[in-house]
Amino acid sequence: MALNVGFVGMGSMGTPMVQRMVAAGHTVRVYSRREETAAAAAARGAIPVGVAADAARGADVMTVCVYTADQVRELCLGADGLIAAMKPGSALVIHTTCPPPIIAELIDSAADHGVSVVDAPLDGRPSDVEAGTVRVLVGAGPGARSLIAPVIEAYAGPIIDVGGVGAGQRTKILNVLLTAAQTQLIADAARLAEQLGLDAAAALHAVNQTGARSQHLQSALTFSDDPTRHAQMVKPFVEKDIRNYGNFLDGLNLGLLGIVVRALSTNEGNAADQADAASATGR
Repeated sequence: MALNVGFVGMGSMGTPMVQRMVAAGHTVRVYSRREETAAAAAARGAIPVGVAADAARGADVMTVCVYTADQVRELCLGADGLIAAMKPGSALVIHTTCPPPIIAELIDSAADHGVSVVDAPLDGRPSDVEAGTVRVLVGAGPGARSLIAPVIEAYAGPIIDVGGVGAGQRTKILNVLLTAAQTQLIADAARLAEQLGLDAAAALHAVNQTGARSQHLQSALTFSDDPTRHAQMVKPFVEKDIRNYGNFLDGLNLGLLGIVVRALSTNEGNAADQADAASATGR
């Protein structure tokens, strides 16, 4: 079923999303403040628009895949925001990792306009979007879930139903913290293997055949020359997600996962990654 889709956030994840939605037959209107991003959208068969609200007007599904939670609030709320421009019965899909209170704000605002909110944070890399296999944690009501399915199916699989709206972001907290913990532990294990006089890759390959096996350990082993590189690759993304949670995690009993939060939230992160935030969102 072809739908009218609005889209904001044509960065490294959003660009292949747009391409796959167009290929699936959807009409996609893309907002970007950057001329080169608008040109890239047009080259992929999408329709560039001059203001964000124009992407939302008439859209059956409005998709937001920007870099920070603050950008989500800026785009979606207020008299000139996306929600105010959306038609009753449409759905707003938030792919950006956000703290649950922001999703609650969006839900309250959207209810006044007859719009459904779907929180649908992503798990994966741009290459997964390109292959149509990025994982999506979807929190939505039944009607919204049916409406958005043809859009998200264009670039995602599996689509993981985690419950009602709001459950997506709450589940993503577990995903982010466990990913951060596992990847850093595996890197530490590789360094420990060398201290023990072992070949790190060979030792981790052996461990991956025991009860300690994991997907992240398997991914680390693809860097056979240096298994710690997997953690280095993942770290900027989990740091960004933890920053997006702001102080929401402060009141939770995180147990050992609190060590991960303290280590990564106090880190300034990848300077180049932060400096290029606008480029990453495609805005």
